[in-house]
Amino acid sequence: MESTLEYIWQRLPLILLFASGYMVYRVLVVSDLTGALVRAVLRRSGGGLMRMLLYIMSMAAFLSFFMPNTVAVLALLPIVRALERDLGGVTSGVAARPPIWLTTALMLALIYGANIGGMGSLIGSPANLMLIGWLDVFEVAGREQVTYGSWFIWSIPLVTVFGACAWGMIVLFGLPRHAIWRDDYVAVIPPREPLDRAQRVATVLSVLFTLFWICESAARGRMQQHHSALSFAALFFTVLFLGACFVWRSVGYGARRRPLLRLRDLVADVPRRGLFFVAAFVAIIVAVRLLALDSFAVGRVEGLFSPEMKPLLLYLVLVLAVIILTEVFSNTLVSATFFPTVYVLAESAELSPLEPMLAVSLASTCAFMTPIATPCNALAYGEMRGVSLRRMMLLGLALNLIGAVLISTWLRLIIPLVYS
Repeated sequence: MESTLEYIWQRLPLILLFASGYMVYRVLVVSDLTGALVRAVLRRSGGGLMRMLLYIMSMAAFLSFFMPNTVAVLALLPIVRALERDLGGVTSGVAARPPIWLTTALMLALIYGANIGGMGSLIGSPANLMLIGWLDVFEVAGREQVTYGSWFIWSIPLVTVFGACAWGMIVLFGLPRHAIWRDDYVAVIPPREPLDRAQRVATVLSVLFTLFWICESAARGRMQQHHSALSFAALFFTVLFLGACFVWRSVGYGARRRPLLRLRDLVADVPRRGLFFVAAFVAIIVAVRLLALDSFAVGRVEGLFSPEMKPLLLYLVLVLAVIILTEVFSNTLVSATFFPTVYVLAESAELSPLEPMLAVSLASTCAFMTPIATPCNALAYGEMRGVSLRRMMLLGLALNLIGAVLISTWLRLIIPLVYS
């Protein structure tokens, strides 16, 4: 294993990619490009509730491909709350509180899309970043094939199928019949407006950001002996990107021209109530870690596994165990504790550790029952007032079971075709 500095330099592109995702979020928010996207989606959906839920999920998943999924929730929360007020006032009056089922359905669409989308990208979830670190620690064979670009090959079909199941779950069991078959809840469709200068600049920066990192990922897969050059390129691009955001006077006219982002924009309009729940999420992590409850729980779960188990059954039991523990202890702790355990388990079963460790990463993001399972859940639950926790838990339980079957199938049949 290389020295610490050599390892950091080798993995610098991934670190920069994950860190700069927040800047893309602020670019989208400050320019209101996300709002423009949602308005375009509303026009396309016709304002219908079922299609709108599908589009909210799709946008959350899409943004999670290019930034951490918690950041994607931050970007979409103001828009989802505006839709809640708009739809809630259609039949009950603008001043009335929206019905509980409507608030719950909108929140579930947001967290389902963000969590499922977090599986779809190497930077979509912190668990994916930890996966890369543990693969390097154990020097797992085939880890060099796990790149930003190769991840999309198998993840996009998984996210598509999983997202369709999640949307169907909300529509069939999260909405009352009158909201499905009647047009009582139809949002006001905004008129078409051209993008302003800030939105055009934000579009260019976002596209360049995406294209660069996809190209860097493809190059990394073909240039295994040139990691240093790729690290230089990633550092150079990040400096240029930050300069375009904070230095280049790209918006405004004449003497009022200014950069797209200013330092105060980094924390402007951040939802305080949602962050309070995220702080509670962090406090739970600290308490669980200090009491070593995560290690205790993982130790009890180890007895479920046997080296004689068929791979598909092993993946199914593993994914279910990670999901259940994640609902109680948070995905960050569970994934960090499970990675070394799963490596040893795979070695004893004479399996490649890559797929079981991928199972931990994916399953720890697939947790939809409780507000403390992931930062996405905590943030959205804290900010969307009046959510039915009972309905969240029941629908989340069903979706967790569907996710366990889907992820296990992908691990056994699809992913080995990509990471041979």
